[in-house]
Amino acid sequence: MPPKTRKPELQPFSQRLRDVIVELGVEQKELAAIAEIQAPTVTAYLKAESQPSMLVLSKWAEKYRIDMNWLVLGEGPMFRDEQEQPRNEDAGTKTELGKELADIKAALKSVETSEEEIKQALLDYIGGGRSPLKPATGTDDGSR
Repeated sequence: MPPKTRKPELQPFSQRLRDVIVELGVEQKELAAIAEIQAPTVTAYLKAESQPSMLVLSKWAEKYRIDMNWLVLGEGPMFRDEQEQPRNEDAGTKTELGKELADIKAALKSVETSEEEIKQALLDYIGGGRSPLKPATGTDDGSR
């Protein structure tokens, strides 16, 4: 009798949805807006408390070029055209802030800034809203 072969365990939909969020760098509220649903509904999908309708899935698939076979069945590539999808470094560039951070990062890399210095510069920019590429206005003592 031939040995039984086991199919690899299917990753649950909730995990695939988490993977999409991480890969695209989108927030749950953006997914909700695209699908015209409430943000808590996306949370319920992520907790595997409910499953989205085909209409919701199709809206996400259309907007982000997600492969429906992967989204529904966990088969094949995540995206219909892998070359067009953002990857880790470009994931945040969908928002205005993401674009600004990507520009700052690229400029700092071009002058051979270390990864740690780039990270700190981006955190400083987010925290204070001042670009590390532009000189500060005013003085450190608070006088103007």
